[in-house]
Amino acid sequence: MQGERRGPLPPPRSALRLGGGHDGGDVPAGPGFAIPALELFPSPGMDYEILPDAEADRVQARRARLRDALLPIGWMHLGIPREQLEMLSFDPPRNIHERDEARHAVERIWPRADDAREGLRAVAAQFASKTAEFRVLTDVLETVQREAFGGEDPLDPDIRALVEQTRETARWAEELWVVFLDDLAPHDDGEPWPPALDDGGYYDELRPRYEERLRAGV
Repeated sequence: MQGERRGPLPPPRSALRLGGGHDGGDVPAGPGFAIPALELFPSPGMDYEILPDAEADRVQARRARLRDALLPIGWMHLGIPREQLEMLSFDPPRNIHERDEARHAVERIWPRADDAREGLRAVAAQFASKTAEFRVLTDVLETVQREAFGGEDPLDPDIRALVEQTRETARWAEELWVVFLDDLAPHDDGEPWPPALDDGGYYDELRPRYEERLRAGV
């Protein structure tokens, strides 16, 4: 039997490498990609320095000095609480999962995220009022349908289909809202996150008025 041909193994393909090398192969992703904490301190000249394993202790010492130099910038110039910065990792992740966890930690304390959160809260307030109005309308319609029409639907089939489509779209939007805004959750500002897309108080205020109007028109 002919033996299996053996030879040198190809170099491992790291999960933290990107395509685009001049030879058509992979090139390492930048330090800010591999270590998301560095994104808080942008430096166009930042690059890797490849050292042998025998230099591991020296690398750790230099990394610790870099961290000690960067943290004061974070809390003095960026206004990030020191205890939040202390929780960040400046060590390269071992895999994509660890890198994603580190990125999420940075996104939660990113100083410019406060403006984004305020904008999203304003959008949520508008959406919540419209959601409350839609719920009042459909709930009152169901009450009138049951009491005045013996359960028969008074709406044209096309209008009913539009109502159900709108209800489903709103439900889908709320699910996406929770998923996509999770990374922007504030560290701890006492406010619920993500902001609600419904307004129960506004609903309770509107329902008697809507019900009175609809009953008057029946």
